[in-house]
Amino acid sequence: MRGLAASLAQEAEFLGRNTISNLEDSWSSILDIFGFLILILFGVIGSLHSLSKEHQNKTKVRLVFTIVVLFAIFFIFPVMGIRNIVPYRWPAFIYLILVLFSGIGIFKFVSIVRGKYHKVIFVSILLIVFSFFMMTNSFTNMDSPVYGKDLNQNMIWTESEIKMFTDLNNSYDGLIISDLQTREMPFQTYIKRDIVTDYLTTPNGDLDWDYMGDKMLIWRKSSLDRPVQVNGYKNPDMLLGLSFKDNLDNNYHSVYDSGSAKAYSGLSAEFWDINE
Repeated sequence: MRGLAASLAQEAEFLGRNTISNLEDSWSSILDIFGFLILILFGVIGSLHSLSKEHQNKTKVRLVFTIVVLFAIFFIFPVMGIRNIVPYRWPAFIYLILVLFSGIGIFKFVSIVRGKYHKVIFVSILLIVFSFFMMTNSFTNMDSPVYGKDLNQNMIWTESEIKMFTDLNNSYDGLIISDLQTREMPFQTYIKRDIVTDYLTTPNGDLDWDYMGDKMLIWRKSSLDRPVQVNGYKNPDMLLGLSFKDNLDNNYHSVYDSGSAKAYSGLSAEFWDINE
């Protein structure tokens, strides 16, 4: 609890500020957590069963109370419209206890199904649906999610992209600008390059093209329909979309094309001979 209080206190200074993300909620976000919702449904059934007079004891009551508190902590801020404070790590604590009651809920639900054949069918369908949504959401399957990709970043980089980053690192000494994850993972962690930063935004939430006008910019094809993190208030997710690429094509020089990513420069085209 002290750790939670410290975390919330650090975030409290941002309560009065607005996010600059241009992402909008989508129904696909429900599919992203559908497997978790199934777990919650049976967790509720198991909790109610455990709180009944015939099966109630102090341990079960305490565990149910803990689950309620953890869920309240996790959902109270988004429900109030405050998205700057979301303790993302707390679902791990929720899972540890919730799965116990979800198991009870599944067993009790199966017990009211008549016939062994029908029970087998029900459990099989439940496991298939549960496993499918747990394995195909954009959090688990980051490189090629079946749904929800418009709300989550692409955290996978191809070999051709890594080769492009390496070639640029070896041939260019200036500042390279990319999305936050590309800056942190391939450039700083893998290539060990320090002269790199994120797409910069203005206080109004627009991309700062004046600052990036004479720099080297990295564009990834996945940014057409998947968000990226930029350098702004709380590093928000932004969907760059086609307009971002059009601006690069019209005002920058393409100096490297890996297929799934491109490098653009505001410098003179004669300055570059990377692809040659």
